[in-house]
Amino acid sequence: MNGDGRSIDRPWGLLAGVSALVLAIVVWQIVAVRRELRRIDAEQSRLGDALAGAAEAVAIRECRGGRADLRELAAAITETREVLDVAWIAIGEPGAAVGSLAASGEPVGEGPERFRRRFRPLRPLGPGFGLFGGRRNADLVELAAELELLVDLDPEPRREARSRARFRGWSVAAVLSLLVAGFGIGVGWRARAARLRADLARSRTELEGLETLRRLGAGLAHETRNPLGVIRGLAERLHGGRVPDGERPAVARSIVEESDRLVARLDEFLLLSRPASLRRAQVAVDALAADLAALCGGEFTADGGRLEVDVPTGWSVDADPEQLRRLLLNLLLNAARALGGRGHVRLAFESDGGGRFVVEDDGPGVPPEIRETLFEPYVSGREGGSGLGLAIARRIAVDHGFALSYEPRSPHGSRFLLELFGMAEKIA
Repeated sequence: MNGDGRSIDRPWGLLAGVSALVLAIVVWQIVAVRRELRRIDAEQSRLGDALAGAAEAVAIRECRGGRADLRELAAAITETREVLDVAWIAIGEPGAAVGSLAASGEPVGEGPERFRRRFRPLRPLGPGFGLFGGRRNADLVELAAELELLVDLDPEPRREARSRARFRGWSVAAVLSLLVAGFGIGVGWRARAARLRADLARSRTELEGLETLRRLGAGLAHETRNPLGVIRGLAERLHGGRVPDGERPAVARSIVEESDRLVARLDEFLLLSRPASLRRAQVAVDALAADLAALCGGEFTADGGRLEVDVPTGWSVDADPEQLRRLLLNLLLNAARALGGRGHVRLAFESDGGGRFVVEDDGPGVPPEIRETLFEPYVSGREGGSGLGLAIARRIAVDHGFALSYEPRSPHGSRFLLELFGMAEKIA
């Protein structure tokens, strides 16, 4: 499988790879079996040559002097066959019937089990030499100048050895092929399951996105209808001349405020509904925290509220500066408004575990009944809240590859965690 997983996404590529590997295993075992069969044949050839040599020595001994007692020759051949444990031994004259002089056992037939030897019986050098001349028995037969010896080995050992070699080779090939095929099937099923899970997750995300858009559309219609109704009513009053001259500036200001509110709702809707276009850069954490403290510090000074910034120097985050700023600002303003200007809010940065921002407060916390849906649009635990601030924060986090979560504090309060997953780094 490639590092990006593309080969797994192509089942034909996986099938071709498994087939090639199985073919390689089969070819390897065919070569190994043939090598083993050649080794078995070579060992039998060496054994047959050695046994034929031993039988030849016996035949030469029995045929010394150029004569032989055929009964003694037959007995010697039989004894030799039993000692050497071969299937058949025969001695005859070339051109004559096979085993014309002596034979013992059952012939196997022409093939790799048969070994031939031609030899010349030892003869006396002359009539005065008594080494061979003492054999005057009437049963002795004069032998030809050259004799032929045939030795047939038992074919069963070679046949069994070759069968074992073939069985072993094909067994190894079958087992390895099954293992490779099983591995391929397993990888294929896992890849298919992963693709199905990805498709289901994508479908679920699309459905969730459609549901979010539906809810956003419904909320937008509601949030748009009210300001438009107010604007229409004020405009009709102006048009009908029912507004005293002294009240006209206030009415005009109300129209501008409602229009601004309407534009803000439309901006929030667009931010949640359209794909993000991030412009990533290295954002200094301490500078960002100082900017946020200056922006929303006024939210905490009234009624004894306090914002604590606990951010180390020398760290940066790979993110879109404006989007990250908006995310954290939403969290801080959400905490400040939940406290009503009283209490303590802390903005911190923790470098362990890949880096994270923490926004926590000692306010009343999030009601249990909305904790599961806290980051969905139009869900708010605060009277008069739009329910889009945390939804926008979650969207920005997801677009960056971050994770935004909530957990209650003990005995009361809220804690929001923005996990950066290693996108923070030490720069000084």
